[in-house]
Amino acid sequence: MRNFKGMGEDCDSDSSVELVEEVAGGSQEDSNAEGDAQTSEASSDDDDSSDSSDEDDGDDKQDNSNAGEQEDDDDDIVRAFKNAQQVRRDKPPDIHTSELVADISFHPEKDLIAAASFDGDIFLYEYSTEKCELKETVEAHTKECRCVEFSEDGDLLYSASKDKSIMVTDVASSKLKWFNDDAHEEPVYTLKVIDENRFATGDDNGTVKLWDLRQKDAILSLKESEETITDMVTNESRRFLVFSSVEGMITTIDLHSRKLHVQSELYECELSSLALVKQDRKLVVGSSKGTYYFFDWGSFGYHSDEFPGPKNPINCMKSITQNIVVTAHADGVLRATHLFPHKQLGIVGTHPSSTVESMDVSGDGELIATCGFSQVIHFWNIKYFDGLVVSERERNDKKVLKHNLPSSNVRNAGDFFQDMA
Repeated sequence: MRNFKGMGEDCDSDSSVELVEEVAGGSQEDSNAEGDAQTSEASSDDDDSSDSSDEDDGDDKQDNSNAGEQEDDDDDIVRAFKNAQQVRRDKPPDIHTSELVADISFHPEKDLIAAASFDGDIFLYEYSTEKCELKETVEAHTKECRCVEFSEDGDLLYSASKDKSIMVTDVASSKLKWFNDDAHEEPVYTLKVIDENRFATGDDNGTVKLWDLRQKDAILSLKESEETITDMVTNESRRFLVFSSVEGMITTIDLHSRKLHVQSELYECELSSLALVKQDRKLVVGSSKGTYYFFDWGSFGYHSDEFPGPKNPINCMKSITQNIVVTAHADGVLRATHLFPHKQLGIVGTHPSSTVESMDVSGDGELIATCGFSQVIHFWNIKYFDGLVVSERERNDKKVLKHNLPSSNVRNAGDFFQDMA
């Protein structure tokens, strides 16, 4: 039904340094040209007026001295720009795809990332800090592939589509392992792998289904929401599956009994994303108001705490450490937040295509990748979060919301002008 095709290299290298060097080179050439013109002019004046006074010679020396100082000032500015734009190769270059991308997933062990496209194909890219190469194209679905996810061991690739189908592919052999072409009555929006056999899916009409690869049909179908299921999460015990919805509720299934466990109160906003922190003891829920809601794991009826974030809808969220989450917002900005104590850490970066619809963290925890219904996949190096400690005494400062973290590749104004000191 579908084919795997090996493809060639498809990536962009960062060119900021070359651009600044070109600007710097141009500035130096202009300075040299100006110096040559002044020298030529001075020679012409000497030929025409051989009896010029000592006072005029003094004025010429003063002019040359001022010009030299100006050149030094110009060199300082160019140097500062070069330092500000210096690109460190600590992350892969952007991937530019042939189709719009709706979702992405890192392989848990290999330097491989899967991208679900709007035409139904899945692109598999091998990445490094030097280049990204398209290794395979999976011709999977007939309509938009909305979600893609590797299994925990990376052996299987799960995908679901707007055409209501679900596919599971063996990564090593490139063979179809499991397929259901009519899995939901409505387009599938989200998918979550639970263990080596079970996974769950949610659709645009609020229906959640639980699947087992050893069976063809769903082992549970539950409809407790009326709108799109936005995200799903479970923890290592695999006792509960929690999912959020556009209408503003989180719902929990008991995976042991395969029954509804509890449904939360209705919130006056969309609940868009879920993440686990504090050794899976805390569930963080992102909202369209930009607010974070905290639930104690196992107590999903009502939140135990809340934290107001930037007043910008949270589209997706990933836990980076046991106490730090990165959220991607409708304005395309990725923001890092320390949860206990609550503190905004700053801007991780800004996605090139204005909004972020999907985000994933690499298996080693050093990279974030984002896509935004565009043809660009962007990477961010977040290794600097390792070992970060936030003191209870530190207060939240609104200025931190605009502070650029190292991964943003944007220097703060104070850092830039330090180079000119």
